Amino acid sequence: HSERSSLLLYAYKGRFSPIGNLLFHAAFLFLLFGGWVSTFNSFEGTTSLVEGQGFMGSREEYSGISSKDGDIPVVSFEVARVVPEFWEKQFLFTDLRAELRYLYNGKVRSGIIRLSQPLKINVANVTISGVGYVPMYLLKDKEGNELDKGYVKLNIFPPGNVDHFQIPGYPHQIFVSFYPDYEIKDGRVVNRSMKPVNPAYFIKVFRNKVLSYQGIIKQGEDAYFEGLNLS
Repeated sequence: HSERSSLLLYAYKGRFSPIGNLLFHAAFLFLLFGGWVSTFNSFEGTTSLVEGQGFMGSREEYSGISSKDGDIPVVSFEVARVVPEFWEKQFLFTDLRAELRYLYNGKVRSGIIRLSQPLKINVANVTISGVGYVPMYLLKDKEGNELDKGYVKLNIFPPGNVDHFQIPGYPHQIFVSFYPDYEIKDGRVVNRSMKPVNPAYFIKVFRNKVLSYQGIIKQGEDAYFEGLNLS
C-alpha cells in the first residue's frame, strides 16, 4: 500500500481583470499629471531677429513669453542666414531654414533649424516659425543731406500685407506693401513670384490723416513729399 499526494488546480477566467482595468486607467492619470506639471513648469518665448543679429536670451529680447513658473533658459546664438524656398510661384514653402552660430563648451558651432526641425542649444529647443523682410529706409532733405536711416521690422510678407512705421521726430505715418517680383498688368500691381527678382514697394505717406504721397518705388528710388526724400 502506498500513498500519493494529489494537487488540484482551479483556473478562474477574468479573476484579476478588474485590477488590470484599474491600472490601465491609472496610467492615464499619470500622463495627465505629467502634462499638468509640464504646463506649469515650462517656458516658451518668441522673438523676431534679422540676419546677422545676435540673441542673448534676456527677458527684454523676447517679443512674447508664455511661462508658468518656468525659468528663462540660458540660450544665446546669432542668426547667420535665413533661406526660404518656395514651390513654383506660390506661397508654399518647400524649405525654410535658418543657419545659427552659437557657443558650446567654449567653441563656436553652427546649426540649422527648419519649420519642423528644432536645434537644441543647452536645454532649449530653438525653432523657426516664419520669415519676413526688414527694409532699410533712408530719409534726406531736398538738398540730399541725410536726416535719418534705419531698419524697420514690418509685417509685409506675404505680398499684399500692409504695415506701417514712423520715423522718430517726424509726424508722418508711412504705410508699406512689398512686391518681391513686381509688375504692372492691366493697370494694377501684380506679383509674379515670391522670390525678390524685381522688388518694389507700394508706399502711402500720411500726415494727420492727410495723404502726402502715394506711389511705387524700387530699391534706391525716392519718394518726394513735403520737402523730404524717402528711399
